[in-house]
Amino acid sequence: MLRAAAPDRPHLGERLGLFVIIVLGEAMAQLVDAAADVPDWGHGLIVTLVAGFGLLVALWWLTLRYGAGAASVRMLPLRLTMPAHYLMTGAIVLVAAGLGVPAGHNGEPVPTANRWVLCGGAATYFLVVSLLGARGDASVGWLLGWGLPAVAASVLLGVFGGRLDGSVLAAILFAAALWHVLYRRRTASPTPQW
Repeated sequence: MLRAAAPDRPHLGERLGLFVIIVLGEAMAQLVDAAADVPDWGHGLIVTLVAGFGLLVALWWLTLRYGAGAASVRMLPLRLTMPAHYLMTGAIVLVAAGLGVPAGHNGEPVPTANRWVLCGGAATYFLVVSLLGARGDASVGWLLGWGLPAVAASVLLGVFGGRLDGSVLAAILFAAALWHVLYRRRTASPTPQW
């Protein structure tokens, strides 16, 4: 008789967390590599590096602390956890690729395609966790106060951020991610939702 395999959720969470750590390490390598090519480290580059590092730490905190359902109030089924995890990790890859460009443009506006990679990655990450929260029965107030501001900020930066230099883009995205961390810590229990 055939039966579905029973997943070992703690082990799965550990493996998925390690995968995210590898991706975040590559993201840090993007920042360091881009900064290494800049001959004169100005204020814009330092702000970009600090904000980029902060953004990656915030995404790390949200993903590893709360899992694929950062807004969820109940355990997600495995058939949603795995695709959501890959979407979230793919979004982190886009953020990583996008962060390398502002660091290399030291205080200049970021080209449109690169701006959209960075902002689109952030918007995708925040949208996925918000949709999972809606699937997990998060309240409308939670979704409007937690998910919508970060998604909207990321999309609006993609649309209207053409004249902003890379350090401002990185700082605003860091602020959106920090909002997710602080709001989550203030309003919910730290139970992982893998």
